[in-house]
Amino acid sequence: MDEKETNNSKAKMLWKSLPLKIKLIIIGIAIGFFFLIIFLIVLVTPLMSLGIIEIAEGTTGSGSSNYSYISSSTSYWWPIGSNETTSVGGALFAGGDPVDTVITSYFGGRIHPITGEKSNHTGTDIASYGGANLNIIAVQSGTVIYPTKNDKVNCSSSDNDLSCGGGYGNYVMIQHADGNISLYAHLYENSITVSAGDQVGQGQVIGKMGNSGRSTGTHLHFEIRKNGQRVDGLNYVSEENPRPKDNKGYVGGNDNQQAVCLSLKNAGYSNNSIAGIMGNLKGENSAFNPSLVNEIDCVGIAQWCFGRKDNLKSTYGNDWNKINSQVEYLLYELNDRYPTIRNYLMENHTIDDTTYYFCMNFERPGEGPCKAGNRQKFANELITYINNGCN
Repeated sequence: MDEKETNNSKAKMLWKSLPLKIKLIIIGIAIGFFFLIIFLIVLVTPLMSLGIIEIAEGTTGSGSSNYSYISSSTSYWWPIGSNETTSVGGALFAGGDPVDTVITSYFGGRIHPITGEKSNHTGTDIASYGGANLNIIAVQSGTVIYPTKNDKVNCSSSDNDLSCGGGYGNYVMIQHADGNISLYAHLYENSITVSAGDQVGQGQVIGKMGNSGRSTGTHLHFEIRKNGQRVDGLNYVSEENPRPKDNKGYVGGNDNQQAVCLSLKNAGYSNNSIAGIMGNLKGENSAFNPSLVNEIDCVGIAQWCFGRKDNLKSTYGNDWNKINSQVEYLLYELNDRYPTIRNYLMENHTIDDTTYYFCMNFERPGEGPCKAGNRQKFANELITYINNGCN
């Protein structure tokens, strides 16, 4: 009898010698362990599909992170800024604490303050003690669709021209990634800082509160239009939860590369970290083209794949391939999805170390491409551009 047979024989004898109660306990534990494995398989599979449990894969931009929404990108901010601003790439953004405001007229039926008749109010009127000095900000990033460069933006708040701007006075309209349009009316004369075609970031100053057009006092008339219909803007913005103290979102630029660079600067990353991030993005997509789709169906400026790609598209719909959508998505992933990566990037590291770390932990193509590719070369070439304010 060999050693294996001897051990099997001893095991059988030991099992036979056990009391029935002990045998039943052992059998029960084995059955329980079996069902525990089945339960874990059933539980983990949907969690993986939701991105709560993530499996990294050896493909650029891969990993299953099919989270259902991006709260920081899909929420709207209160349209009233403050007197404090920060400048990024020549554009002003709201800074400091949000100011106190008061809603003077709600959406829906009301007695018109000028005619005295019953009417349907198409927006929300918001006033503040700061008056005409207060900055009006974009509630969400998007594309300005009004005014054009030929439209009148100098309707005076004191000349009683109620018909100016069709009653809106000086106003701005912005088309957002979700299809909605926001409108900001009765702005102060010559205070509008944007025009049709401009890409604006969330929190960007677009004008100042005024009293132009069909208005009886200094305030902002704010509208949201959904599918061409005016809807209650208070379903999108909140006076109780106006905005973060500091804007860290998308900043538009003269081209896609500059938009990425300015947005990363605005988010607080060091120049070396920006070089590392952008060197990787350029290695994936040399033109920072948000519409680029590669041979294995990875997309965008970071060549997102699988669950991360699916979430980009489900979050932004038909606007997934716009630069502002993808920059916001990139910032979300760094700030909320991968805080360990963000914390590393906020530390003081060399360009080469930052480039390699970002490649291995965010892009994930594998060690070979991270060491042998052009990413470090691009990063070191970009540092002068970044040090020069993204110019």
